[in-house]
Amino acid sequence: MQSNLTPGRDGPQRMVSRDEPGGLRRHLDVCVGLLVALAAIALRVVYVRHAGALWRDEIDSVNVASLPSLGDVLAHRHLDSFPVAWVTLLHGWIAAGFGSTDEAVRAIGIVIGIATIATIWWSGWRLTGRVPLDAAPDTLRQPHGVKDIIQVR
Repeated sequence: MQSNLTPGRDGPQRMVSRDEPGGLRRHLDVCVGLLVALAAIALRVVYVRHAGALWRDEIDSVNVASLPSLGDVLAHRHLDSFPVAWVTLLHGWIAAGFGSTDEAVRAIGIVIGIATIATIWWSGWRLTGRVPLDAAPDTLRQPHGVKDIIQVR
């Protein structure tokens, strides 16, 4: 038997029935929020699939991050124009076996994008006790959120 209760305004501790005022609204908010989040993720995946080859500065980052050890990466950080934290993260991504192809290193941007969306949801839920629908459109309409986070920079 399915429960007729959902997390309430005060977080998961207080439960609200779908039959209470606002219960149906809450379910609609969750559905709309999930659709927006899935659309934002789909935009990022579509962009990666059509992004083309890496740029020269991105290739420099991949070449430095592909060095065999973290010590080598840090010793050659002067060859890259991006912060050492990014090259270190990229080295970890490649060393973990996710690959160093164009698509593989761009996939780290998808992971960061999904983590950003999850953080918006979690913080909105914790702060207000509801789905952060007012922040949801920003995950779709900001071109930097889709394009720039996927770049290997």
